[in-house]
Amino acid sequence: MSGLREDNIRNWHERKKKEEERIRNLLNNISEEDDVFSEVEDYMRLGKYEEGKTRVIMLKSQVTAERLLSNAWKLKDAQEMKMIYVRRNMREEERAKMRELVTEVREKNEARSEDDKKVFWKVKNECVEVVVQRDGIDTLLKE
Repeated sequence: MSGLREDNIRNWHERKKKEEERIRNLLNNISEEDDVFSEVEDYMRLGKYEEGKTRVIMLKSQVTAERLLSNAWKLKDAQEMKMIYVRRNMREEERAKMRELVTEVREKNEARSEDDKKVFWKVKNECVEVVVQRDGIDTLLKE
């Protein structure tokens, strides 16, 4: 998870309490009504603290991380959560492959002619998909 603001508080105990409250609010914002997070399970910020810098947060609980990933689409509705990005943890090889796929798809989409604007490529689950849009409905084609 990245983009969650970090307070400029030098005392790490106070900063940790504020972070736990902010993470708990984020998790409660995307959770189901009856599924409220009262305590934040283990998490860690990656990297050394620097004022004004936002560090990535890694959740140590697999269950919490999966629930966050499955409900991350709800973040777009909350104004204060617009700049928060959630994605699964990937190894360096996986990140490199995704970068290549995204670059490939971006080049294909930019090279389309005006007649082909209804056909576009996208990356989903580490695969390139071809999608045709007709009457506002996306139809998946095999690549």
